[in-house]
Amino acid sequence: MKNKIIEPIILWLRSSWGYPFLLLLVGFSVYLYPLTQLGYYWDDWEVVYLTHLASWNDLMGYFWFDRPLAWPYILYSQILGTNPFNWHLLTFSLRFGGILFLYYAFLYLWPSRKYELRWVGLLLIIYPGFLQQSISTAYSRHLTSFFLFPLSLYLTARAVRATSHNWLYWICAFFVNALQIFNIEYYVGLELIRPIFIWFLLEEERWKKLRKTLLLWAPFVTVFISFLLWRIVYYPTTLSTQKWTQSILQLNQAKKHNLFDPPALAQKISADVLHLVFGTWFDKLSDPNIFNISAVITFVALFLGLVLAGISIWALSERENSNDQFTRQALLLGAAGLFFGALPVWAIGKTSATGGLWDDRFSQGAMFGAVLLTVAIIFIVVRIRWQPVILSIMLISATVTQVVVVNKYRLDWQYQKDLYWQMYWRAPTLLPNTAIYSKYIPSMWLPDYDASFAFSTLYASQPTGTEIPFWFFTAESMTGMKIRAKKPINVSFRNLQFTGNGSNAISILYQQSRGCLRVIDPIYKDDPIFFQYQPFFFSLSNLKRIRPETSRPPNPAIFGEEPTRDWCYFFQKADLARQLRQWDSVIDLYTQAKSLGFSARAGGEYIPFIEAFARKDDFKTALNLTTQAQKQTPNLETLLCTDWQKLQTDLAVPETVLGQVRTALGCSW
Repeated sequence: MKNKIIEPIILWLRSSWGYPFLLLLVGFSVYLYPLTQLGYYWDDWEVVYLTHLASWNDLMGYFWFDRPLAWPYILYSQILGTNPFNWHLLTFSLRFGGILFLYYAFLYLWPSRKYELRWVGLLLIIYPGFLQQSISTAYSRHLTSFFLFPLSLYLTARAVRATSHNWLYWICAFFVNALQIFNIEYYVGLELIRPIFIWFLLEEERWKKLRKTLLLWAPFVTVFISFLLWRIVYYPTTLSTQKWTQSILQLNQAKKHNLFDPPALAQKISADVLHLVFGTWFDKLSDPNIFNISAVITFVALFLGLVLAGISIWALSERENSNDQFTRQALLLGAAGLFFGALPVWAIGKTSATGGLWDDRFSQGAMFGAVLLTVAIIFIVVRIRWQPVILSIMLISATVTQVVVVNKYRLDWQYQKDLYWQMYWRAPTLLPNTAIYSKYIPSMWLPDYDASFAFSTLYASQPTGTEIPFWFFTAESMTGMKIRAKKPINVSFRNLQFTGNGSNAISILYQQSRGCLRVIDPIYKDDPIFFQYQPFFFSLSNLKRIRPETSRPPNPAIFGEEPTRDWCYFFQKADLARQLRQWDSVIDLYTQAKSLGFSARAGGEYIPFIEAFARKDDFKTALNLTTQAQKQTPNLETLLCTDWQKLQTDLAVPETVLGQVRTALGCSW
């Protein structure tokens, strides 16, 4: 009975329809298992902001600085809107579709090598050299080219082998490739493997084959040369008039330091090649942030990898005998794909092997060639019976790496959403042209300029164009810009401008492990969590920039539905009410929070409630909360003493109460 159920499934997985399903299963299991819990990261936010609050001209102007033809963002935003769910589905579909078309294109070269090519596709969809699949909106443009180039190769193969109407395939291949080349430069170098691909497809005498290859490639290379002339010769002249010269200066520096230094360039290339072909499959497993044996997600990822490897071995166990030239041709085509795919990156002195936070993005153009070359080497060097073992180990390793990384993105989005909703609870409206200061960036995947886009999207109530209303500064950027009280602030970022004033700002601290978000107020100055904060964060935090009236709630399509109102909701609302001196509201909020079983995450979060109860002459509750705060957070005595000293100055606090405070806290006043 068991065999009667399993055998048809295996047979179907080995069929022409079964392989796309297997590819989809592997990719979806690795990248989209937490689909509803993934959001926006890094440069996603610039696209969200520009498509949500700026015009198409503003968006094109923003990217004119380095990648001017940003048509995918405009197209996709009109179709998908602003819900991250849609963008994650899109980018995965582009990756899946590109690999599927590459598989079908290669089948024209090696029709009896389905087994080998299916392994190429499986390893390519989870290739661990690129770990930023979850940055969906920003990389939708890149993955569009990832999809379009294999599609153009597939159409080229159809055109070469078609017996009729091949002109239609040639036209489609030409226009698809032109669209890809002028989209983004990451995949431009892959055009140079097309003549090799055409050469392998043709079955004619050598010299006739060479002439025909060059003839068929001529339209494509014309577009390629046109792009280079436009990008390197004409395009810089448009940048110089707009003062956007950074990318050209970078290219010139690369020429100086790399192209004219062959030993250094050769060293970079060899290190990158070894990394892309061999190292990337296992090097992340030595990173304790990836392979943490005590983390539950590691065991889940390992189990998933074993399951997917087992299914793959079952589904791909049938191979055909063939006397074709697969290994030699795959070696050549893979090596060419790796070299030419990485060429635009090497030309500007970059590599994917340096280990920087975002550097793995440089592997995109080389992925096709790297995986094909790796598989070809395995099928040459490794004995037949060990080949599926090696390939399965690679698949398991890549699965563990990608699943753990995707989980980090999932957790970061929960962290980000908590940040945005707490900001909204504490500051329902921020006056435009407000700077937001913080010692730290909000998350590792949200640098300061992208935090500016996120907060502007959160608070802007109408289209802003190129005048961005809010800008986020870390301590480092504040020092670099020499921000001071009442001093004008002018930030120019591409075609966007922020105009503000050093005192028209609020300072924040958000470290989820240490309690709720804090909008910094001098009342909290002695809280131990601020010990490493410089004094200017307190002196420049102007709470008058916060308005209590609500213009509109955060867009749930972008920021998700409002989370459950936990302790931090009641704290933020109480802190806002404290700012407005609405003491009855503060007490009502505490009563609600207590009735729901909530308590403070950090002792300093009791300050609004201590003050409210004291000002309403309920000194017993104020003292109880003071004791709770002291027990919850070590070294909080200075903060609590300062707060009670202020209350002593403002109120007629009974001496018996003050005596209890001094005794409990050791206050010096």
